[in-house]
Order: sequence, then structure tokens, then C-alpha cells
Amino acid sequence: MTLYSRKTKTKELDFRQNIDCPNCNRPGSLRAFKSFRQFSINFIPLFKYKKKWYLETTCCGRKYMLSEEVGKQVEAGIKKEFALSELR
Repeated sequence: MTLYSRKTKTKELDFRQNIDCPNCNRPGSLRAFKSFRQFSINFIPLFKYKKKWYLETTCCGRKYMLSEEVGKQVEAGIKKEFALSELR
């Protein structure tokens, strides 16, 4: 008998930046996350798909989506800081 599953997983990346939140105007910080779907057979993960990267504020929980290119830079530790004008 073969068991398969598809699960959504979220991984917190090694990124933190202190900001004054543009959404709620309170001090907080940005945290980076990678979200993806994972396909497994017999509890063995085979591949990941539908990858998304985003920043989330600690003060109000607002999410800012990142492009795949910028998300990979954050994940690799290349991009260390965001200007408020970059948050959309």
C-alpha cells in the first residue's frame, strides 16, 4: 500500500530587521518566511512546489510578499535589509 501526502509547510528564515511599521505606525521588526507545498510518498519527501517568500511584521502581522529572486537572496543571506519604500 502506497501512502502519499501534500502538505503546506512554512520555514522561518534567518532574517530580522527593526522597523517602524508602515501599516500600524508602531515599532516592530520584520521576519522572513518561506512557504511551500511538499509532496511525499510513504512519508519520504520527494519535491517542493508553489514556493513563496514573504516578510511579516511582529507588531501587527502584516505580510509583504517578495519576488522569487529577492526571496532567494534573503534565504541565502545576501539581502540583509529592506527600505520601507520596497515593502508593498
